[in-house]
Formats: sequence, structure tokens, C-alpha cells
Amino acid sequence: MGELLPFGNGEIARTRRDIKKAQLKLDGLAEFNGQAMSYTQMLDVRRQLLTANNPTVGPLLEQLEISFVLEAQRIQSTMYRGI
Repeated sequence: MGELLPFGNGEIARTRRDIKKAQLKLDGLAEFNGQAMSYTQMLDVRRQLLTANNPTVGPLLEQLEISFVLEAQRIQSTMYRGI
């Protein structure tokens, strides 16, 4: 009889918890990515407005925008390590 059941001794409950945990991680990651994309778009629009009359400031603001994206990527890549 035990051969017919692929899981035993709480393995089903543990598997369900693992699945739920993975789903929650994906939900959090999707929310983080959505916010990061919105912020990036907002920063890009703001940068364009600020550099419209002053093209010498453009490269400086572009660097700040790139730094934001790189930091968001760093945070994203380490969000769930050790969990």
C-alpha cells in the first residue's frame, strides 16, 4: 500500500508549503519589478524635462538613472537569498 503513495510522513504538507513559498516569492518579485519599472520610467521623463534646456546636464542625469537601474537589479538579484 505504501508503494502507491509517492509521499509520506508529512511530505505532501511540506511540498505544499514549498509551493506556496515559491508563489509568494514570485508575487513579491513581480511587485518589485513593476515598481522598479515605474520608477525608471518616471526618472527618465524627469531627466528629459530637466535636460531639455540644458544639454550639458544630460550625461550627469543619465548616469544617475543608470545607477538607479543597476541598484534595482542588484536588489532584485539578492531578494530571496538565504530564504
